[in-house]
Parts: sequence; C-alpha cells; structure tokens
Amino acid sequence: MVIINKLKPTIRIDFSLCIRINYICNILKAAAAILLSVLFTVQVSLPNMDLCCEFQKLPALYDHFQEHKAIDGLSVFEFLGLHYGTGKIAQDHHHDDQHDSKLPFSKEHH
Repeated sequence: MVIINKLKPTIRIDFSLCIRINYICNILKAAAAILLSVLFTVQVSLPNMDLCCEFQKLPALYDHFQEHKAIDGLSVFEFLGLHYGTGKIAQDHHHDDQHDSKLPFSKEHH
C-alpha cells in the first residue's frame, strides 16, 4: 500500500486489487487461447465435420451414458472407451446403429 502525503491530504492506493484483476485477465486470456487452439486443431484435422452439428448431439451422449450407467454400472471413462475406444472391449460391444449414430463424433456424420 502506498501512502502519499502532500500538504495533509492522504491518498491510499490499494495495488492488490489491480494485481488480482490483472491475474484474472491473464487467466481468461490463457483459457481463450487454449480453447481457440483446440477448436482450430479439431477443425483442421476434421475439415468435413460441422462442430455445431456435433455439439447438438451432446444431450444424446449424456442420455446414452445414463442408460449404460443404470444397466451396466459403467463409469464415464468406461463408457467413452466403449463407444469411442479401439480396444477389444469396444470391438466386442454390440453397437446399436440406430442409437449410436445419434452420438456426437459417430462414424456416420449427417
């Protein structure tokens, strides 16, 4: 805290608030840069995929996860590995084409 005394008036400047605001702004800038980098990378690697179309399918992904959780007791990671993985468990899983095609980033793109 800096105190400036000139002819009796006292001015107190609290630099800790400025430091906090600057810190928050830097975090937001970094988060925006990371988000834009991820979006750019995905868009470059999958140029024919419409991300807005895929994001609209997220509720279907959540609903399908809830079904697997209730029936099989799967965790989120097991569910994602089952539907998006390349291992033996994913290959052995019976994919319901009608249901699984509604999931985001499915092999069939509408």
